[in-house]
Amino acid sequence: MSKHTPGPWVVEEWDVREPDGCVINGGLQVVAIKNGAKCSIYAATEDGDGDEMEANLNLIAAAPQLLLALEDAEKILRGIAEQVPSVKNRCDSYIALLAKAKGDSE
Repeated sequence: MSKHTPGPWVVEEWDVREPDGCVINGGLQVVAIKNGAKCSIYAATEDGDGDEMEANLNLIAAAPQLLLALEDAEKILRGIAEQVPSVKNRCDSYIALLAKAKGDSE
């Protein structure tokens, strides 16, 4: 897997306008800037639940920072797993989840 677009990612509003300025479509998107170009993830819901859509986009936008936090936590988890055998399985599952997020496993 190739590396993801680095953060920060942000949620921002977007809209499509008619030439007269009337909005014909709009919503929210996750935006990351890479080499001066916007990399965007758009979301929409069929049932019009904008709160759910916004919550999903906020979670996606936080992904790069969450990944960095998990990478820091991995070092701690490996130490805990070695020292406290009773939590080894739990630590191993967290480490496996981090590998999945980085595309290192299925």
